[in-house]
Amino acid sequence: MATHVQITNSRLTIRGITFKPMRKLILSISVLALLLVAPLAAQKQEPPHKLVQFQMAVLKKAPKWAATSDAERGRIFQEHLANVISMYESGKMIMAGPFADNTDLVGIFIMRATSAGEAKTWVDADPAVKAGLMLPEMHPWWSEDIFKKASTPLRMSTVYFAFLKKGPNRKEGDDKNPEIQELQKNRKLT
Repeated sequence: MATHVQITNSRLTIRGITFKPMRKLILSISVLALLLVAPLAAQKQEPPHKLVQFQMAVLKKAPKWAATSDAERGRIFQEHLANVISMYESGKMIMAGPFADNTDLVGIFIMRATSAGEAKTWVDADPAVKAGLMLPEMHPWWSEDIFKKASTPLRMSTVYFAFLKKGPNRKEGDDKNPEIQELQKNRKLT
């Protein structure tokens, strides 16, 4: 069976059925396609991830820790806590808290500073460090800048913290390996 198609005066006729002007059909299809594609184009592009260097102080028990009485240590810790709150309020501190395990590591500060020296000055001014109860170990710490000013009163949240060390199978220059760099870039390896 042959299908009879006829186009005259911008009208399409198929098997005796006449369709209105083709311009309307083409316009309708175009508008429909635009309506379907527009939401995809309007989807918000995710901004690229940008890492920022913060300064981290790992606080360890200092020699005077064991020699200081509980009452004196409590008094110094009250001053230490007041200092931490002050640093939060000034925007210098983005994260701080004690380690819950019973080791020589007692706490951590993560600070927004322009240099390691500036952060070290802030840590050295802490009452527990000045009193010789805590000894800071400074490290750079990289993260996206997702931290907002802390709300008051401060609330403690459990955060799991791990220290990674170079393993025995790591070779010098592994960080220059293109495959490893690609994994780090895609956030599959840190």
